Amino acid sequence: MAHRARPVHRGPAGPVVRAHGHADVRRTGRGRTARVPARAGPGRGRAWYRGDCHLHSWYSDGRRTPAEIGALARAAGLDFINSAEHNTHSAHAHWADVAGDDLLVLLGEEVTTRNGHVVALGTDPGTFVDWRYRARDNRFGHFARRIRRAGGLVVPAHPHATCIGCNWKFGFGEADAVEVWNGPYTPDDEVALADWDGMLVASVREGRDWIPAMGSSDAHRDPDVIGSPQTVVLADDLTRRAVLDGIRAGRSYVAESSKVTLAFTASGGRGGHAGIGERLPVDGDDPVTVRLEVTGAPRCTVRFVTDQGVLFTSAPLPVSGAGVAEWRTTASYAAYVRAELRHEAAAGPLPGRLRRSRIRSSSADADGCRAGAYGVGRAGRPPAPLRAPPAPAGCPAGAPHHPYRPVVGQAGGTSVPVCRRPGRRHTRTGQSSAGSTAHPYRSVVGQVGDHRRVVRRPHAVHGPRARPPYRPDPARPPGPGGPTWT
Repeated sequence: MAHRARPVHRGPAGPVVRAHGHADVRRTGRGRTARVPARAGPGRGRAWYRGDCHLHSWYSDGRRTPAEIGALARAAGLDFINSAEHNTHSAHAHWADVAGDDLLVLLGEEVTTRNGHVVALGTDPGTFVDWRYRARDNRFGHFARRIRRAGGLVVPAHPHATCIGCNWKFGFGEADAVEVWNGPYTPDDEVALADWDGMLVASVREGRDWIPAMGSSDAHRDPDVIGSPQTVVLADDLTRRAVLDGIRAGRSYVAESSKVTLAFTASGGRGGHAGIGERLPVDGDDPVTVRLEVTGAPRCTVRFVTDQGVLFTSAPLPVSGAGVAEWRTTASYAAYVRAELRHEAAAGPLPGRLRRSRIRSSSADADGCRAGAYGVGRAGRPPAPLRAPPAPAGCPAGAPHHPYRPVVGQAGGTSVPVCRRPGRRHTRTGQSSAGSTAHPYRSVVGQVGDHRRVVRRPHAVHGPRARPPYRPDPARPPGPGGPTWT
C-alpha cells in the first residue's frame, strides 16, 4: 500500500536565514547591500516545527512592522515564518533583528500576477521574481525555475480565491506545494481542498509524485491572526534547508493553531511502518492499520479520506480534545489515506469546519467549512428562513415583483410588467444625469432593461479574503477623479 502524506520534489535550499546575535551584509543587486539574518545555532534536532509562510508587513500592503510580526509569531507558538510581500523584496533587509534562536525567518515574495498569486518560499536574500505576465503568455515556467535557482519553493497561493486576479490559472505542473487553506476557513478553501484531493487521485492514476498541501494566515493587519492556520513540518533541524526539504517531501500537516497536535501512522506487512509523507510497501491484500492520535481538538470528528472518498468517520472526540482513531484497510482498497479533523457541524448534514490539516496517506486536514458559510447559524442554531421583502410601492395589483433587482423591465420576454425594488443611488462625477438609475454592484455605464442610462458603482479591489463592501461617504464631496468611498 502506498502510504504517503506529501510529495517528494527537488531543489537545493541555500544558506540558512536566521540570526544569532549578528547579521551579514550581502549584495542584493544594482550595487546595493542589505543587512540580512545570518545562520544560527541548531534547533531541537529532528522534530516537528510550526510555521506561517504567507505574511505581509508595511513593506507592501500590510500594516504591521517586522518587529510586530515577530512578536505575534512567537506568541502563536511558531518556529519559523516567511516574508511574502507583494512583488517586492524590499522587506528582506529588515528581518535581522527579528530572527533569533527561537524563530527562523525565511525570505520570499508573493508574486502577484493578473492570473493568480504564487509564494516564492525561502529564496536567497534580495531575490526578486517578476510578475508581469499572464497564463496565456506561457512564461510561468521560466519564473518558477528562477525561484528554485534561488533555493526556494513554488507555492500557488489561495488558488480558488474570488478576489480580482487571485484565481490560479497557471496549472500545478511547476508547483512544489499548494496553499489549500488561507486565513479564516471559507468556501474557497473547501474548494481548494477538494481540488487538491483530485490531484492526489490523479497522481495515483498516472503514477507520479503528488503535491503537498500547506496552510498560511496571509495576515496583513489587525485582526488577522498570525499562525492561523499554520504548517507543521517534520525537519531535521530548524534551518532553511531542513524546513524546505520537509515541506518538499510532504512531511507536514496543516493545523488551526499550535494547540492542535497530530500523530498519523500506517503499519502493516512484515512489521512495516510509515508516517506523514511516507510510503508503506505492502502487497495488495495485506492488512494495514491506519492510526491517528490527536490532542487539542475538543468535540472534533476524524475522517479518513482515500482515492475512493471518505471511508471512515469517527464519533466526536471528548471535550478534553484528546483521542485516537484507528481503521483497517488494504492497499487494493485504498491507494492512499489522508486524515481530516473537523469541528462539529452546527446543523444538518453539512460538514463542520476543519480543525486540522491534510497529509497524504499519512495525513490530517485543515480547518474546514466555517459554520455560516453554507447558511448555518450561530451557536448551532439554524438561521431564520429567508423572506422576500414586500412589493415596492406602485406595483400594479397582482404584478410579480423581484426583491433584488434595481430596474423596471419585462419578465422573460413577455409583456408582463415586473416591479423591482430600486437600488441605492451611487453617482460618479461626470457620469450621472437626471433620471439615471444607479446600480450598486456593477462597474460600467451602460443601458439596461428599459434603455434608461444606468450609473454603476466601480468595483473595489479586494485582497485574498472578502472585505466589507465600500460605501459612499455623504459628508465628503466627490474628488476630481471620481467619488470618495469609505
